[in-house]
Amino acid sequence: MVEGDSNSPTWKFTQCFGDKGDVEDITEADIISTVEFDHTGNYLATGDKGGRVVLFERNETKKTCEYKFHTEFQSHEPEFDYLKSLEIEEKINKIKWCRRQNASHYLLSTNDKTIKLWKVFEKSLKVVAENNLSHDVTPATTTGAGGGAPRPIPQTHFKHASDLKLPRLTHHDTVVAAVPRRTYANAHAYHINSISVNSDGETFISSDDLRINLWNLNIQDQSFNIVDIKPANMEELTEVITAAEFHPLSCNWFMYASSKGTIKLADMRESALCDQHAKLFEQEEDPSSRSFFSEIISSISDVRFSHDGRYILSRDYLTVKIWDVNMERQPVKTIPIHEHLRPRLCDTYENDSIFDKFEVVFSGDTKNVMTGSYNNNFMIYPSDPEKETEVVLQADKSAFKAKKVGIPTPINSSTSPSATNGGKKGSSRAGSPGAGAGQGQRMRKETDADQIDFNKKILHMSWHPFEDSIAIAATNNHFTNDCCTTHRPHKASLTSMPSRSAVRRRQTLRDSHAHAHPRDGDAMTPKIINAAPSLEKAELYGIHDQRPTLSKLMGLAGRIFIETIPQWLSVAAMLSLIFGGCCSNVGTEFPVGTFPVEPASGTLLTFVQFIFVAVTGYISQFDSSRPPFFLKPNRVPIRRWLINIVLFFSINVLNNHAFSYDISVPVHIILRSGGSITTMIAGSLYGRKYSRIQIVAVILLTVGVITAACTGLAILFIAQVLSAVMGLYTEDTYKKYGPCWEENLFYSHLLSLPLFLPFFRSLIDQFMRLADSPPLKAPLPAEQPNLAAFPEMIRHKLQRVYIPSQVAYLILNVLTQYACIRGVNLLAAVSSALTVTIVLNIRKLVSLLLSIWLFGNRLASGTLLGAVVVFSAGGLYSLDSKRKPSVQHKAGSARVG
Repeated sequence: MVEGDSNSPTWKFTQCFGDKGDVEDITEADIISTVEFDHTGNYLATGDKGGRVVLFERNETKKTCEYKFHTEFQSHEPEFDYLKSLEIEEKINKIKWCRRQNASHYLLSTNDKTIKLWKVFEKSLKVVAENNLSHDVTPATTTGAGGGAPRPIPQTHFKHASDLKLPRLTHHDTVVAAVPRRTYANAHAYHINSISVNSDGETFISSDDLRINLWNLNIQDQSFNIVDIKPANMEELTEVITAAEFHPLSCNWFMYASSKGTIKLADMRESALCDQHAKLFEQEEDPSSRSFFSEIISSISDVRFSHDGRYILSRDYLTVKIWDVNMERQPVKTIPIHEHLRPRLCDTYENDSIFDKFEVVFSGDTKNVMTGSYNNNFMIYPSDPEKETEVVLQADKSAFKAKKVGIPTPINSSTSPSATNGGKKGSSRAGSPGAGAGQGQRMRKETDADQIDFNKKILHMSWHPFEDSIAIAATNNHFTNDCCTTHRPHKASLTSMPSRSAVRRRQTLRDSHAHAHPRDGDAMTPKIINAAPSLEKAELYGIHDQRPTLSKLMGLAGRIFIETIPQWLSVAAMLSLIFGGCCSNVGTEFPVGTFPVEPASGTLLTFVQFIFVAVTGYISQFDSSRPPFFLKPNRVPIRRWLINIVLFFSINVLNNHAFSYDISVPVHIILRSGGSITTMIAGSLYGRKYSRIQIVAVILLTVGVITAACTGLAILFIAQVLSAVMGLYTEDTYKKYGPCWEENLFYSHLLSLPLFLPFFRSLIDQFMRLADSPPLKAPLPAEQPNLAAFPEMIRHKLQRVYIPSQVAYLILNVLTQYACIRGVNLLAAVSSALTVTIVLNIRKLVSLLLSIWLFGNRLASGTLLGAVVVFSAGGLYSLDSKRKPSVQHKAGSARVG
């Protein structure tokens, strides 16, 4: 529709509803928070921060698309949650029209917590026009003259039943009434950001920061949780849901966007809980352009389907993207909106403008898209990727009075001095009062950040489903614009209708309780299927805490107690497995590794360990409903584990194979403690940054390792490099797919077993030699009082039972190593690779001390000095890492939702 030639359509203002007062006089309750056309385009609804809904109907007497006031009603009132000590605002977040099936209108409106279904209909008022006393009773006959005592009512005698008349009612007036038919409450713990009606006309979805619920329009006390991204530990939260919408044609499809810049398309036919998305639309960010603000500006504020369901429209802070549902790799078109603000992101972060949630809409024919900006500007762009034009309009009364028009121009052409007034310098800007000097002058987008008024912004808008008419919300006014087909200025017809902007008295909690008359069925608590939301750390998701200071402190203390006790128990369990298993492993590893018959038994240790972990891991991954392998569905693709498997296998084989080079256990432990330097090197390749203290600590650690080892031991060094790479790779996997450590433990051991085939002959020989080791004989029955009662034949056989000592140590080694592996995987799932390295270094220090104490190992002075330097440098490194603030956490928690 928007072309670049001389016959291009021209956009002009047609109406402005709202007050004529100054912006400073606007009350908070009058600011419009949502605007929505119905499916026919004949009705328009707006909601404001005061909880009111205003409906407009089309004025059929006008040739252009103009509207007139229809009705207004109070949808939501301010409430107070006594359990959480939070005030619930009455602000209308979204309005959605339901399909009209009779003469009445049905629409959904929601605030932060409660959704209501409203029925709007025309009601006829009737009065009694005639009854049996209508001829005898008049006002003069019932009241005495001069206001004296009333006269007695004349007695009318009816002789026959036919003399009685039924009262007759006549039409007096027609009014528009609005009544709530359903109230869908108590189903969301976080702020509701979206509602969407299904194409089947029976269901709708509502989404908050962490969950999406499915409702039936006729059932208000039950909803089904279909998406739940809340992690078990809120510290692991990395994204929130920002918007959700049903497919316009397929009732089983819906999509939702997140603060990570991803759009997920889900199919409700796949499962009751749609954790696994069918399609993922995400554009990878260029690493060279990544900054502190990358996570904030990538958050999607709005997402829409085209009317035919073929395309998806998304808006983030800087761009608008158009996606083809059949192409997930990249958008078919990316439109820059606020690219001129990229150098000023620090300023927008300071004034919170970077968190503004701009909406975006398709035109009825999907040929154009529209979104808002600052200075009360809003823009229209063609959806065709080949067209690079824009129409800039301004929803401002100064532009309205100046009769400015919007016609297509090249995108961001306003940066050129010739964009207006023939290139004269000092020409008036679109947002300035002096811009209205001429009739029908072209509007343009302000790209000078110093001239932008961040308090004037267009966030909410709607496009007529069939015509080129749009509705724009600007503070307490809403504008309607129409598209004419000739490029000549038209006299704008201004139709103003004052809204009820007088400051209305807010009903206090005491008043509401004094006048409340609850009836049966008024209060309903819906049953939530598969949803048990809570409000821990709710301040991270935009929930404003207005409790008194004492209540905040008590709530904080209670929350800390409730949250920290399980965390402490979890940490204690992990550390017990790591330290208990690994330190016990020293006692079993030493005899096996130093057995004179076979010093190269490390590979056998690794092979037996892998078999044991694979068998035990299969139990946790077993699913009887998924033949032929009966394994649970993978959260991480198998191809993602392949690199991890090769690295893990190589590390274990190299570490255990190093024993064949006559390396003592203490030196072995010291050199393996050099994991911090390899982690730092691998981290630098991954783009990590390190402080000066950390670099000094790593240098000291390197010197300590060299001092302790003196020469050689290249095998262990290579193993450390591979271990560092694997740790960072696993950390990235957990960030992308979640902390699926059990899956990692199972597949890394199971799929590594075929890699032992080249060592098959050596493994058999090693095991046979271990089986020939001196036996561990069973104690004599005479020495065991409980066994003395056994028959002599059994006692004789027990005397002959023995277990090879090295096999016994091998079994104990497998069990203790398994405990250590589970602890390390648990820790890796909830912390960074660096944290795992530091904890393992401390564990190795304890193992070193145990090996010296248990087996009488003695360290040379140089080796002892190197050990001290290694573990001291590791401690220095960890202390500096804990001291540094997390920039990403600040960016993510500053304003979410």
